[in-house]
Amino acid sequence: MNHRKLSAGETAGTYRITDTVTEAELLSIARAFARRRLARGRKITQPALAFEYLQVLLQDYEHEVFSALFLDSQHRVIRFEELFRASRPQILNATPDQTGKVLTLCHILNSAPKNVPLSRSASHKA
Repeated sequence: MNHRKLSAGETAGTYRITDTVTEAELLSIARAFARRRLARGRKITQPALAFEYLQVLLQDYEHEVFSALFLDSQHRVIRFEELFRASRPQILNATPDQTGKVLTLCHILNSAPKNVPLSRSASHKA
């Protein structure tokens, strides 16, 4: 992790804070770690960890966001993408994918959508 106020600790995965940091800097560091953990090719070993990383990335939004974390069959990240945003503080429709964007991305990224019959997903085209 490259940050001017962090240095590597003696044990792998540990860091030392080398100078005083503000709350904003701590949150920025946390977001950088979360983005790194959700980078292409990283394996998501536990759903709770994915939840933590996503919570860090999305916590500052004042509106709802519909996002997708695309994984391969070995639970490695293909891509994380924000797909839809509410234009103002509101609840997104329970079926926000009116355009078939999610299914189209699944096909492009070769990521199988769960609980969607193949006949339905094959009929959605961009």
